[in-house]
Formats: sequence, structure tokens, C-alpha cells
Amino acid sequence: MSKFVIIPDSASDLTLDLMKQYNIPEMIPLILTLNDKVYPSATGDWTGITSKEFYGLIKNKNTHVTSGAPSPEKCMAIYEKYLQQGYDV
Repeated sequence: MSKFVIIPDSASDLTLDLMKQYNIPEMIPLILTLNDKVYPSATGDWTGITSKEFYGLIKNKNTHVTSGAPSPEKCMAIYEKYLQQGYDV
């Protein structure tokens, strides 16, 4: 069996503890926009925006929230990093 890594996107809602438990090295961050400010989406460690900030903002009916997929180039860059190390993705 060849060595492999699992690279989910941040919509998987994995915590850092689960990522460590299952040897998941990183997530592909989805794009999150709140009132025209773009954040890397909330990942297991809530980088870019804290959970308190996020939920506080979305409680406000005037907050415009959108999310989107990362670019294919962003995904390929992450995948290629592991492929060059000899992993299947």
C-alpha cells in the first residue's frame, strides 16, 4: 500500500485534535466573506476569525455572509506539495 494523505477542505469542521488523531496535515481553506471583508474560513484552530467574532457577526441581520470554494490553483498547490513528497492524495 502506498503512503497517502487526506486533505479535506474547511467545511469538514474537523477540530485540530481530530486532524492530529487521523494524521491530517492541513485543510484547504474555503473563502468566507463578512460585510465585504474576506477571511480564510474557520478551520480547526479558527485562524483569521475567532468563533466568538464569527457568531457575533452572523447574529446581526445586517451582516452579509457569503462563502465560496478556493481557486483550483490553491487546491493544486496544496496537493502538489504532498505529491512531491511521494504521497498519494
